[in-house]
Amino acid sequence: MVKVIVNGGVGFIGHHICIELKKRNFDVYAVDNMNQLRFHEDTKYYEKFVEERQNLLNQAGVETIKLDMGNSDQYNSLINDIKPDIIYHMSAIASAAICRNNPNKAFTENMVNVEKVLEAIRQLNQGTRFVFASSSVAYGNFESEAVTEDSPLNPINIYGLLKKQCEELVRLYSINYKFPHTIIRPSALYGPRCVNRRVSQLIIENALESKPVILFGNGDEKLDFTFVDDTVQGFVKAGIEDGGINETFNITFGSSRPVKDLVKILHEYFPSLVVENRARDNTMPERGTLLVDKARKLINYEPENSIDIAYPKYIKWYLDRKEWIV
Repeated sequence: MVKVIVNGGVGFIGHHICIELKKRNFDVYAVDNMNQLRFHEDTKYYEKFVEERQNLLNQAGVETIKLDMGNSDQYNSLINDIKPDIIYHMSAIASAAICRNNPNKAFTENMVNVEKVLEAIRQLNQGTRFVFASSSVAYGNFESEAVTEDSPLNPINIYGLLKKQCEELVRLYSINYKFPHTIIRPSALYGPRCVNRRVSQLIIENALESKPVILFGNGDEKLDFTFVDDTVQGFVKAGIEDGGINETFNITFGSSRPVKDLVKILHEYFPSLVVENRARDNTMPERGTLLVDKARKLINYEPENSIDIAYPKYIKWYLDRKEWIV
C-alpha cells in the first residue's frame, strides 16, 4: 500500500486531501502541530470547525500525529518509521495579512520548516515524492488578465516571497538529491471548515452576525475563486499521477470573477445585507485568472464548481451551523 504523509493534515486543505486519499485506499498519516487557531483566539466557533475536521479524519480512518515540524529529530524519526512514498506539504501560515504582521513566524513556518522536510527526504534517500503547496500570490501583480505557470513570479508581500523562495528550494533539492517533486499554485480557496479568514468566508460570517459586509475597492477586483473540492481533485491527481512528476501547476477554477459577485449570491440568503466599501489593501497583489490548461493536459484535472454552483453550498454549510456563531 502506498504510504502518504500530509504535513498540515488537520488544516483546511490538508484534511480534505487526507480524506480523499484514504478513499483511494492510500495509507494516510495527517501530521499537524494542532495549532491552527493561534491567530484566531477571539473567534471561538473556529474551534468547532477544527473539531469537525478531526472527527471526519477519525471517521475516515486517517491516523493523526501531533508533531511540530520545527523539531527536526522528531520529524526525521517519524519519516524513518513510516518511510512514506509521498509527502504533501500543506503546512504554513496561510494568510498574507498574518505573515505581514508576524514576519519572523512566517519565515520559520513557511520556509525554514520546508527545508527541514526536504532534508528529511534527502536523508531517507528512497525517492519520496514531495508535493508543495505554493500560492497564486507568488505571481505578484498579474501582468495580464490571465497567467500560466510560465508567467514571471514577482511577489509584493512576505507571504508571496516565501512561496517563491520555497519553490526554488524544492526544485534544487529535487534535482540535486534525485527525488520527484510537484508544485501547486492554488487561488482564492473557499469551502467548509476554513478558519483562515478569507474574503469568501468573512462576508458570510459578517452576514450571519448581522454585521456589514466589507468590500474593498467596490468589489471590482477579480479573483480565481476555487472551491475546495476542485482544489483537492487537483492536488491529489498532481501528487499521485506520473504526469505531475517534476511539474508546476495552477490548480484553480480557471476563470476569475469580481468579488462583488459573491455578495450578489449572498444577498439571496440575506436580503437585508448591508455592504460597506473601503480602500483596497495595496500589499495584496492584483490578480485575475490562472489558466489550468497544463493541468488539464497532464493530469486530467477538470474543475467543476463555479461560484454560482459552489458558493451557495458554502453558505448553506454555514447556515446549518448558525447556532455556533450567533
